[in-house]
Amino acid sequence: MIFYALPFALNVPQQMAVIHAMQEGLANAGQPPGAMATGGPLATILGGVATIISLWAFVELYCLRGTAGDNRYGTDPLAGKS
Repeated sequence: MIFYALPFALNVPQQMAVIHAMQEGLANAGQPPGAMATGGPLATILGGVATIISLWAFVELYCLRGTAGDNRYGTDPLAGKS
């Protein structure tokens, strides 16, 4: 749940700021083209933490090798390979 729920929860303040800006019609009013509401420094920091957690999840789930050897699901498909 850490890899899914925590990043989602940490991004809520930033998403709320974007939704609020869109509702108020202030998304681009008085701002340079391409600028968006970010929700302030706290929302930016929480968004950065959520990004770090998501990167950690990617490495843990997709890049690291699992348990070496046979397990209850069968033989190791990588056995004999370095």
